[in-house]
Amino acid sequence: MKAGITTVCVHKGLLPPDYEKSFADVWKFATADDVGKAAKDWPQINFVIYHSALRPFLELPDQAWAEFEASGRIKWASDLADIPAKYGVTNVYADLGTSFANSAVAHPKFCAAFVGTLVKGLGADHVVWGTDAVWYGSPQWQIEAMRRLEIPEDMQKKYGFAPLGDANGATKQAIFGLNTARLYRLNLKAADAAPMPPYSADRLAEVCDAINATGYGLTLGIHSRIDETAKFIRDRVQVGNVYVNRNQIGAVVGVQPFGGEGLSGTGPKAGGPHYLFRFATERTFTVNTAAAGGNATLIASSG
Repeated sequence: MKAGITTVCVHKGLLPPDYEKSFADVWKFATADDVGKAAKDWPQINFVIYHSALRPFLELPDQAWAEFEASGRIKWASDLADIPAKYGVTNVYADLGTSFANSAVAHPKFCAAFVGTLVKGLGADHVVWGTDAVWYGSPQWQIEAMRRLEIPEDMQKKYGFAPLGDANGATKQAIFGLNTARLYRLNLKAADAAPMPPYSADRLAEVCDAINATGYGLTLGIHSRIDETAKFIRDRVQVGNVYVNRNQIGAVVGVQPFGGEGLSGTGPKAGGPHYLFRFATERTFTVNTAAAGGNATLIASSG
């Protein structure tokens, strides 16, 4: 509190099915069991729980859906949603994050139950959009999935869920940004009043130069459907690995080149039989062609 920190973000959930064995000594720290007391003891601090403490990870949510149908509860996420009523607090927030990305397409009904559980227990004003959405490439598909998501009427009646409403309704607008803006005290009215500066290559060049001035150049993510813009940035920024319209993780050890520039160095990650080459200046970039909004085969044959 003396440092002026009023929001604490905590990673919870996302453990494999065998968590009791593979994380034998630490898995309990990934549950929401300690959140309620912390929120009660520190009412001046907002606790944002990443991934909403959802347990399932690296697996289809079929089993979690079966458990929900049988009990009306979702492992660890329901415990988080219970905290306001159980502890009488209003300073706990659920971050959707990876938990939404893992379920929105794989099992929409489970995703609806998941979001419905959080909104019912914490309130629509205490659920925030996940900042790690960009780990899955361009986040637009997740945004569109959330805009379209609705809880089926039979689930609303059976579990007491409120409808999420249309894409521009109060609940989804709050989740997408208004709740986070309030948490971090962003003055949206002031931002709305400020005119959007016109795009110019000079301004983009200034951003690139500012990145170069830091001295670091390991990875850079570019999200753009304009090839010329992506190429301009790639040519100007001194970065070892450039990712276009995709996530920035996943280099395979010993297989794919992975070298940084400047203070980032090359690092030992790639390794492999061509060890010496990683001490040279090397640049790689990858493009998610499907993100262009069309069929990748048609794109390739349209030259």
